Amino acid sequence: MSAFAGAMAVLLADPNIDGDAQYRRATGDWAALRVVRSAPYDQLPGLGGGASSRAGSLSVTIAADALASLGMLPPQRGDEVLLSSSAYRVEDAEADVLGVTWRLTLATAPAP
Repeated sequence: MSAFAGAMAVLLADPNIDGDAQYRRATGDWAALRVVRSAPYDQLPGLGGGASSRAGSLSVTIAADALASLGMLPPQRGDEVLLSSSAYRVEDAEADVLGVTWRLTLATAPAP
């Protein structure tokens, strides 16, 4: 196990970092897994005529071996993630260089 894989395992196991989620293919069953959620924001000058506006998105990081154990590698656009009671659709999926994790960019989806 690489140092990065070890660090990600610790982060994903820490209940203070984030938590449990449900994941499924667009037509499949829900499966439980752990995620680390993040909400990056960018300042975009000049939007809407104001000095700046903020555009946000929601991302989750998931261990690649968790998705592999569910038979869901690689993640696909249209897959779904359930966080608490909010449903999201995968818009983009990017693996890290070592293939340890996947970072999924999410968009709001209708509740399941």
